[in-house]
Amino acid sequence: MLASLAYCLGSVLAPPLLKDVKPLELTAAQAIVAAVGLSVLSLGLEPVSLETFRVLLAPAPLAGLLFLVVGGTFVAQTIFLRLLHDWGAPRAGLYSFVSPVVALVLGALIYGEPLTWREISGAAIMLLAAWIAVARRAADAPAA
Repeated sequence: MLASLAYCLGSVLAPPLLKDVKPLELTAAQAIVAAVGLSVLSLGLEPVSLETFRVLLAPAPLAGLLFLVVGGTFVAQTIFLRLLHDWGAPRAGLYSFVSPVVALVLGALIYGEPLTWREISGAAIMLLAAWIAVARRAADAPAA
């Protein structure tokens, strides 16, 4: 619930900031605040030892972390902020309908994850919902 609230607040508070700050700069600021905050929270709530850091610095976890930081944070968040700036919060929010479908397809193509009728129908419903929202907006737009 708090994550949804934070997402909504970010979608409302970011557009005024994007008038003066580039999307990548805002992404970097958000990433730094999140990294510091989550590190403090993790150190306070989780058992941490030198072994923890040794395991995290192994190639596989480090590659996963790097992928999440670069792809999941800097690329994805910068795209979202750009959409927020250009389209506004209601249309940019449709990104959250399309993003899981992209992840589903990539998982199937790259890792051979199975696609059953449930995943395919769920993806179709999400894409249909996004299309309906965009089509409705286009129909409501004033003629030039």
